[in-house]
Amino acid sequence: MNRNHKIVIGLLVVGAVFVAVMGYLASVRRAKQTAQATATVVATATAAKRGADDTIVILAYRAGTVPAQGRARISGVHTSEFPAGRQVAICYDPADTRSLRIAKGPCG
Repeated sequence: MNRNHKIVIGLLVVGAVFVAVMGYLASVRRAKQTAQATATVVATATAAKRGADDTIVILAYRAGTVPAQGRARISGVHTSEFPAGRQVAICYDPADTRSLRIAKGPCG
């Protein structure tokens, strides 16, 4: 095996480790989102991210008794599905109320 092959294999290994770490961190963040609430859509916007369009939904809700606001990113263009005033179920992290997602199943 020559030097170039070793460099390529090393880069592939580093890339695989990076992807695994990012996946682990995403699952840890999602696991902390144990609290469930109903949120009201405040606004939506499209954001171009690396060539793909994503929808950002700004939500207002109550984290326990405290009013909170956060935003959720959804892959693809879904602005018509989330008009202002629509009620949606969300999951959020009680320790970081900005960390939330639109619920598609149980929280946690």
